[in-house]
Amino acid sequence: ALPPSPPKAGKRFFNPKASADMANNYCVSFLLFFTALISLLPKSYPESTNQYSDEHQILLGLKRYWGSSTVLGRWNSISSDHCRWGGLTCTKGEVTAISLPQQTLMKPIPPSLCLLKNLAYLDLSYNNFSTSFPTILYNCSNLKYLDLSNNAFGGKLAADINSLSAKLEHLNLSSNRIMGEIPPSIGWFPKLKSLILDTNQFDGSYPVQDISNLANLEMLTLADNPFLPAPFPVEFGKLTRLTYLWLSEYNVLSGLCEMNWIGSGRSGNVYRICVVDGEGGSRMVAVKKIWNAQNLDNKLEKDFLAESFFAEYGYRLKVNEKVDVYSFGVLLLELTTGRVANDGGLEYCLAEWAWRQYQEYGLSIDLLDEDIRDPANIEDAFAVFTLGVICTGGQPSVRPSMKDVLYALLRFEHKSRERSLQHAVSEETSLLES
Repeated sequence: ALPPSPPKAGKRFFNPKASADMANNYCVSFLLFFTALISLLPKSYPESTNQYSDEHQILLGLKRYWGSSTVLGRWNSISSDHCRWGGLTCTKGEVTAISLPQQTLMKPIPPSLCLLKNLAYLDLSYNNFSTSFPTILYNCSNLKYLDLSNNAFGGKLAADINSLSAKLEHLNLSSNRIMGEIPPSIGWFPKLKSLILDTNQFDGSYPVQDISNLANLEMLTLADNPFLPAPFPVEFGKLTRLTYLWLSEYNVLSGLCEMNWIGSGRSGNVYRICVVDGEGGSRMVAVKKIWNAQNLDNKLEKDFLAESFFAEYGYRLKVNEKVDVYSFGVLLLELTTGRVANDGGLEYCLAEWAWRQYQEYGLSIDLLDEDIRDPANIEDAFAVFTLGVICTGGQPSVRPSMKDVLYALLRFEHKSRERSLQHAVSEETSLLES
């Protein structure tokens, strides 16, 4: 018998056993790969789910602890999505902000609050807290915004206040009962933009040098505290980003004399002072007399403003064109009424007075300055007064833009010219007829 012929080139024999082994190897490799992939993918999912569930329970625990209120009363276990609850803001399903002002909360802030690891914004203003400063907030490591104003926190401010989050940008402790000296560590927040400490019982001197090291500070209020009289803190000249400085009830004019006097006006005397610029030089600025009033605009020149802040800035920290519109509205009211923005009384504010008069009595000639009550000017004066009221409205969002204000004034001017022309034509016609 002849031996079998060799296989032709390019062809292979089919081996059932080898093919089965190869298939098994492929299956095993695929299963191992798929198992590894599955083990990797769910890792973040259970953690996220567990964190979401944990936050849900933490929030329900806060409700049980503080009791029901206008907002907390709507937090319930029936609703599985706590990110839809009032007073909360979530980012990617995690709580980043809690806003519970005016909820009549009394019990101390519990440690469980800082178990919300991504909490960056906390507003507990206008409640009834009466403990010392809540140092448990040191554990809220991501906190950027903290508003505890208008409560009854007392005692001294903790010496290690800088143990709050290093990310802190806004600290509002105004209108409490905190006493003693402000600790130097208040100046150790590298990112702090606003420090609001007015209307407390701080006394003694305060760490001017430390505060002046807050390079990013844009707003500082120290008003209505029984500090010891002291010269104007020229170290604040280092705060090159400072926009608002409120120092009423603080003897910032100590040491000024007639040689510093520039002049006087309705809002008080104006003095010349020297402020260091933080770079070895100095500049001359002007400061008005500081009144003992909360609503007075105590101003320096543009490079160094010292004025009471507007409501939308003090409580919402929104500095934008609408603040300029408010200021311009106050100017219009001053021009038409002949009144000053603040007469030194604690309860008087021109914008509020004008709005109240407008709401209760409408447009009355008694609103206007006696010098502009000429019948030929009354319509124009009423138009400008009304525009001033609109510009100083309580809601910044409904105020007009400066562009709209300009157009309104241009329309007033155009109508005024038309009336003047018509009046002149009417008089000329009367003369001709006579």
